[in-house]
Order: sequence, then C-alpha cells, then structure tokens
Amino acid sequence: NGTATTADNGAFVMTTPTAGITSTVSVTGAGIVPATTPLTAAATIPVLNQALFDQMVLQTGITTTNGSGSILATVTRGGKPVPGITAVATPAPAFGPFFDGTTPTAFTVNPTGTQGVVFFSGAALNAPVNVTFTDPVTQTETTVGGVQVIDGGITFVEGNLP
Repeated sequence: NGTATTADNGAFVMTTPTAGITSTVSVTGAGIVPATTPLTAAATIPVLNQALFDQMVLQTGITTTNGSGSILATVTRGGKPVPGITAVATPAPAFGPFFDGTTPTAFTVNPTGTQGVVFFSGAALNAPVNVTFTDPVTQTETTVGGVQVIDGGITFVEGNLP
C-alpha cells in the first residue's frame, strides 16, 4: 500500500504489484468522485467528474446514501465495447442496472449501448458484489467477482466476453 501525488500533468509512478496478488488503485481529489479500479498494465486509471456523476444520479432518479457505493462497468469483447448486453449484480444494489444511452448521462433500462457501459448504485459496502454480463444473442456470459465498493464512490470494473 502506498500513495502518490500527481504532477501538474497528472503523471505519477507506482511500484509493480507482486505477482498473484490482486491490487487496486484508489483515486480521490477535488471535483472528482472517489474511485477504485483493479490495477492492470493499462496506462489509464478511470475517474469521474463529480458534476457528471451528479447529472447521472439526477437523470436516473436514484439517491446516493452513506454506507453504499456505485459500480460503473464496461463490457468488452476483443478489447471493444459490446452493445446489446444485459447485466445483473449479486447481491443486488438498490438501483440499476442502467445502461449507456445516447449521451454520457442518458442512461436507459435497455441493454448496453455503443459504449458497453452498465451503472449500478446503492451497493452495500459489507459484501463483495458479483457482476455478470450476458450476451442474449450468443448466450455467452462472463462474471467479474468479488467487486468491493467504496463508500460514496465508484468502483470501475471491466467484463470481457468470450
């Protein structure tokens, strides 16, 4: 465990995690929603602007409460977002799933749109969540297990369909 403060351009350095140990990266700061994501070889760590998150909450009609968190997931196949996918979370969060629509805040209750994004909110902090993505056309599915949400924040995950 450690911390890093970014340079003015957002750059920072982290030590390589030990093989076989799942590591996460957490991000906090002014104007962003506290976030966590699994540490991967990718050079990008997602964050979400607080104002955009507030618009998502308003548009979906949910309420956020202390003692719960959100999951923002993408579903891919071959590294590309997959439209038309359904998703469930277990245990079920209070709200969702909501799926990407035509704008960053226009979430729907239909399957994923062109960005392959799923949004759950109100997930309990005390129980890891399993998120299962299903392609209704091919009947293939994948599950991201053991997702830990953070209080008042967002956990980013990615599901990769075969």
